[in-house]
Amino acid sequence: MTLAAAMAPAALAIAASPFGIVPAILFLFTPRPKAGAAAFLGGWALGIAAGFLLAMLLGVWLEGWSPGPALAWAKRGLGLLLLALALRNLLTRNRPTEMPGWMRGIETASPAGAARLGLMLSLANPKVLLLALAAGAAALEAGLGLGSGLVLAAAGFAAAASLTVAAPLIAYALAGERALRPLARARDWLVANNSLVVAAVLALIGTKLLLG
Repeated sequence: MTLAAAMAPAALAIAASPFGIVPAILFLFTPRPKAGAAAFLGGWALGIAAGFLLAMLLGVWLEGWSPGPALAWAKRGLGLLLLALALRNLLTRNRPTEMPGWMRGIETASPAGAARLGLMLSLANPKVLLLALAAGAAALEAGLGLGSGLVLAAAGFAAAASLTVAAPLIAYALAGERALRPLARARDWLVANNSLVVAAVLALIGTKLLLG
């Protein structure tokens, strides 16, 4: 399996999840839409790249400590965690929840605050972090090491996983305020179906890690 093919499932899973898409759209309804959305995108991609690099370092350490079996067991553990999170999302999908504090603060966030939020929602979000760790484990198994290609691989993974977060900004840059109405509909659908979308994404990657 090529390196790109090994990392693709986790990148697609992060890209398909609403974690980054919803705030990326919300920033377009603020007084500084382009600056806020671009800063959020940068922080989001940086957090994903950092999670991938962390997985590589942990994977290399595990391989040195106990070659072969340790990495295999780590992948199974990640798979079980992702399946557990998928089940939790399904069981709590109809539970009413309040709007998170970070979402209420988007309207007044500065570009620096937007970048911090993007970093927090990717690097400190256990679901996104687990998917980034899964990508790092898959890349290590595909032959990627701590050489010169590591930073390029991390950047490529982060770029692929951030495509859907960049898409609202690109649409707004091309179409201006005409893009806001369809983006608002997409935001509302993602918020309404968040639990099901996330559960499906986590279950697919978790199953792949367990069976791979």
